[in-house]
Amino acid sequence: MNLQMREKNQGFTLLEMMVVVSITAILLTIGVPSFANLIKDTEMRSQGNNLFGLFKYARATAIQRSEAVHIGSIDAQDWHNGVVIWVDDIAGTANQFDAGVDKSLLQEKAFSAGFSFTQLNPKNFYTFKPNGESS
Repeated sequence: MNLQMREKNQGFTLLEMMVVVSITAILLTIGVPSFANLIKDTEMRSQGNNLFGLFKYARATAIQRSEAVHIGSIDAQDWHNGVVIWVDDIAGTANQFDAGVDKSLLQEKAFSAGFSFTQLNPKNFYTFKPNGESS
């Protein structure tokens, strides 16, 4: 008799399955928007850390090379099109990246689509002096 009872009671009833599905749906409804915000915040922090790292690299390179190093937008207009770290060559345009003339130390697409930032003092480039100070 016990063997027959075990076989008969295996599995879930329809009511139990409906309760589990309902609870799961409620939890997903609450959790998914929070997770989307978490992903967005993480991406924003990642992009900010990336830009900060580029500035740290430019400063460290200026100190290491004992010469002025510039960081700016690749096209001298919009940082979203890419960032370049370079050393000015006398033959090129001063304080502007000239692809065929200036020595490019690092080029990177700085921001992913949908990410933007606002500069308090908009500049197309920043310069680090050999002592590490910015100008």
